[in-house]
Amino acid sequence: MVESFSIRMGIEKPRLDIQKNDLDDRTRIKIWNCYYVRYINFVESISTIDRLPYYHRIYFRAIWQELLCQPINHIPTKVMSLCGHLENRYWEMRWNDVYDFIEFTVNAFSDSEVTNEFIKAFNEIMESEKTAYRLSGKLIVPLTNEEELKSLDEAIAIPIAPSIDHLHKAIKLFSDRDGPDYANSIKESISAVESMCRIIGKNEHTLGDGIRKIAPQLGISDILRDSLSKLYGYTCVEPGARHGAKEQIKADFDDAKFFLVTCSGWMNYLYGKAIKAGIDFEPQKAKESSD
Repeated sequence: MVESFSIRMGIEKPRLDIQKNDLDDRTRIKIWNCYYVRYINFVESISTIDRLPYYHRIYFRAIWQELLCQPINHIPTKVMSLCGHLENRYWEMRWNDVYDFIEFTVNAFSDSEVTNEFIKAFNEIMESEKTAYRLSGKLIVPLTNEEELKSLDEAIAIPIAPSIDHLHKAIKLFSDRDGPDYANSIKESISAVESMCRIIGKNEHTLGDGIRKIAPQLGISDILRDSLSKLYGYTCVEPGARHGAKEQIKADFDDAKFFLVTCSGWMNYLYGKAIKAGIDFEPQKAKESSD
């Protein structure tokens, strides 16, 4: 994004601090405009809710009940009235409620091309306004490095359901704004890589044994092979992420973020190597876990 005249001339200073546990008015307005243009603008010309397209009708009813927490029998019949209620509530939302609202919307219209456009535009706002979050898939995740986000997005797109299921769980546990579970996020991240090694090697080996079995087949150097084995070994040592009671595990945001990004990178690397080695994967659609 090109810097504004005011910033180039030194009249205003660029924002340097990261918005992590708040949203300033400027960012909140940009998010609303992004949402309004893609999800609200064209339906406001429709007079009543029962005339809306099916998915919009279901969406607005769910918004009324779950987001606005209003009795369903009190839902306005006029679309303009309902949109007005939603907009008024939006300006009153806490910063985390805004992100809940965005996630709710993206999931409601997950198969829509409009949502793909929205995700791109939303992330551009998150980057330009220096927030600590990005939309990845259907979830808002606390990642500020664009290379990290790119690696994660590429891993999510890999068509190997068992591995992606673990990755989705890792993201959910890491991204929970009310109670993040960093230790179990690490477990799911490393399990995603382990699952991929098993699928590539067509065996049930642990990650340590699995990577040793497939490394020659994929042309992976001993140094890289051993680095992954050591990463796996860390999660298996008490009080690591794979064993012991939850209260014994010492894992924080940075630990979980490191594993999420690193394991995503390993998944992309292994998948690319496997394709080059001629390993044929049957396309699968990763189911989204409700865990």
